[in-house]
Amino acid sequence: MRILFNTAMESSVRSLVVLTTIAEAVDLDVLVIYDYFLVHSGDYPGGPSSLHPPVPHRSGELLVRRDLVRAGLDYARKKGLVELCFAPDGVRYRATKIAQPFLSYFTTKYFLVVSKRARWIADELHRRPRGELLNLVDENLDVWGADTAQFLLVPGQ
Repeated sequence: MRILFNTAMESSVRSLVVLTTIAEAVDLDVLVIYDYFLVHSGDYPGGPSSLHPPVPHRSGELLVRRDLVRAGLDYARKKGLVELCFAPDGVRYRATKIAQPFLSYFTTKYFLVVSKRARWIADELHRRPRGELLNLVDENLDVWGADTAQFLLVPGQ
């Protein structure tokens, strides 16, 4: 059985969409935040509705998403779609010139919405300083997903 969701391949496509849209090299921490907001954009103040359901305790995804995003970037790098850039402050990732032509083959409705969210990330999140994004995440880790925690409660308990 092949698993399609939450795989390195799925993550690599999302990262490629973001990297081609922002057209800049960014570090892994920022890409993890962008990936989270790509699917949970409703958690961002004033952001568009989320692509994925508002599952309880979804902020925990940020902790496990790092390894998945890294694996996706490694997968895309092996295919020549992402390259490493070495900066004074660390390693960054950038889409290669063949990433956009590769992505042009994706035409599903879901992919088009992912592309719209990537444009929103480029316009809204990418213009914010890195430290501001990290603080936003730190301040809200215990909030995102807490609003749906009541669904876990069993009636009468």
